[in-house]
Amino acid sequence: EGLRLPARTWVLSAPETFAPPVISRGLLYAAQNRADTISDYPPRLLCYELRANSKDDTEGRHR
Repeated sequence: EGLRLPARTWVLSAPETFAPPVISRGLLYAAQNRADTISDYPPRLLCYELRANSKDDTEGRHR
């Protein structure tokens, strides 16, 4: 009953993005349109795997 939030994270560390994130086949895609504010990475497309790889692994991994 109700929402259970198992984890929370920042997907981008850029100040803004112009495209909404997309989930497809268990992968989360996020476009970073500006330079990263923490590490100064250039604009890029990020992909996070949300699928569990085993019974114990329920957290997403960055690809």
